[in-house]
Amino acid sequence: MLGSRPCMHVQAGRHELPHPFAATPMAGVETSAPQLAAEQPVRPVVQQGAARAQPAATQHLGTHDTAGVQPVPNPSTTTHPLSEHSDVRDGLLMIHNVLRRSMERVDLVLAEMTNSAHEDGGERIRRFAVFVEYVLHGIVTHHGTEEDVFFPWIERRAGDEAEWLQRFQLEHEQLMEALADSMTRAKALCTVTGDASTLQTAAQEMRESMAQVSEQLLPHLQGEEDEFTEHFARRFWTLHEMKQIGKECGKHSGETSRRLPRPWLALAMTYYNTEPGRERNEMAAVVPWPVREVLLRRVFAHKWRPYAEWMHAPPKQSWFET
Repeated sequence: MLGSRPCMHVQAGRHELPHPFAATPMAGVETSAPQLAAEQPVRPVVQQGAARAQPAATQHLGTHDTAGVQPVPNPSTTTHPLSEHSDVRDGLLMIHNVLRRSMERVDLVLAEMTNSAHEDGGERIRRFAVFVEYVLHGIVTHHGTEEDVFFPWIERRAGDEAEWLQRFQLEHEQLMEALADSMTRAKALCTVTGDASTLQTAAQEMRESMAQVSEQLLPHLQGEEDEFTEHFARRFWTLHEMKQIGKECGKHSGETSRRLPRPWLALAMTYYNTEPGRERNEMAAVVPWPVREVLLRRVFAHKWRPYAEWMHAPPKQSWFET
């Protein structure tokens, strides 16, 4: 059985850090044995040994020149495309890709800021510090959703065949210290002032702290994907059940979104860090149309637009926005 876990929240000096939109489509759904026997997966099984293409994520950093800037080397930053036949793991892969893109973007931008002159007096670096805060919110909420909903659900169904859950729970706990340090530095960066040298030093310290997060987070994400395979999932659950689980996780994530000072920024960062196409369609399935197309893109666009240059694929500003 899984042991009790610490509160999955991080803040400067203590653990407190929710994020509104962890879109991992998993939660506790019980199904009787007769029902399980009657239900069959409705889509083809992806063979366990089948190789997935792993194209490097295309990144763009707005109008700022980042020539020569290199991210912290880590092979785990490669994003994973969703399967051709709606793999039952699509939600897990999607949110993991969002986190990978966010961490890679943070490192690239902080490297650029470390070498820039900061002629704006530090305004951009302070704004980016808010972006970093919400990247951290995303990591903690995703892991909180796994521990509150996903892991107990796997344990109930798979039992001893999912002994790797305890390893992932331990990795979550170990990651908390690095997250707490990064959150402390991000909050300090939000108010940093001084000459160019002071700002560059602050950016470098923030980058080094986030590198510690990456070193633990990225292999952890890959490990979860290696264990929760298509083959493993289809042994215990149907595709229909997995979609039901997605609704439970959406509810769990929505309850945390209302606690954040900038909930619309958090939602935009998650939604627009997906790759247009299959990934974004998967995300759209758990974000109602009025929320994503009216509230997010029009009513509250002014709340997240200042941070859009650091998102993977935000929409271009159009007549639909005010």
